[in-house]
Amino acid sequence: MDKMKVAVCQITPVWLNKKLTLEKVAGEIEKAAKAECKLIAFPEALVPGYPFWVERTDGAVFNSDVQKDFYAHYMKEAVHFSSGDMDEVCRLAKTNGISIYLGIIERAADRGNHSLYCIASPDGEWLVEPVLNEEKLIIAEIDHGMIRRERHNFDPSGHYARPDVFTLNVNTGRQSVLKLTNH
Repeated sequence: MDKMKVAVCQITPVWLNKKLTLEKVAGEIEKAAKAECKLIAFPEALVPGYPFWVERTDGAVFNSDVQKDFYAHYMKEAVHFSSGDMDEVCRLAKTNGISIYLGIIERAADRGNHSLYCIASPDGEWLVEPVLNEEKLIIAEIDHGMIRRERHNFDPSGHYARPDVFTLNVNTGRQSVLKLTNH
């Protein structure tokens, strides 16, 4: 398969409402699957929404009740995997054979929050020009030939790779801020 249909979903969250935002995400996944896309990518921090209040409410003020209240609500609405928040998204991925890249803020049981995001064409050009001021499911086709061509400039794991210069290590274990050791 040299080409693959992909979707870039430009939507706004139902800000600080994880449940309603995930329902909106599910609808977009279903639309992309019906369009025979094999990948759909969503914006950074879509669930439960980007924390823009920090810029508008003196976020750098130390010990502010306003900031503490916003942050506590933000963490309450963050994604918690072990509580099943992502079960429907995972079910849709499996049922429809579609890969999903969803920007979330995660609230793990034993640590803070994290955001996931990134999408780029291999040559740095837009596959589809940015869409402004509207929600839209953007669908494009990825040309694997273009990816192979751009490997000439950057091939981190192929024939011309330099493992002495670039190595990617992936720790798939659940991370924690607490590590217990015996001395």
